[in-house]
Amino acid sequence: MKTTIDINDALFHGARQLATDKGTTLRALVEEGLRMVLERGNQPPAAVPFKVRVFRGVTDDAGLVAPYDRLGLNQAILDSIRPTVIETYPVRAVHDRD
Repeated sequence: MKTTIDINDALFHGARQLATDKGTTLRALVEEGLRMVLERGNQPPAAVPFKVRVFRGVTDDAGLVAPYDRLGLNQAILDSIRPTVIETYPVRAVHDRD
């Protein structure tokens, strides 16, 4: 069956280049893609495994604050505020042991 579709220029050129590289036609490439989508149906895409990165410690050059160092974290936040903001809205660290 013949049909006409509008395709984004960059996508069209990429698909045509891929078809040439694979030694096939654009038509065959489009049919292959449509078959894959139809076979997949309404199935959700396969989940990509997620690996949790674990914080192992603090080094002098890491720029990280140990999770138990609340005062250090508060000070790091205050140090990151621009001086103009501090001049406009004076803030100071409050020690939770006071």
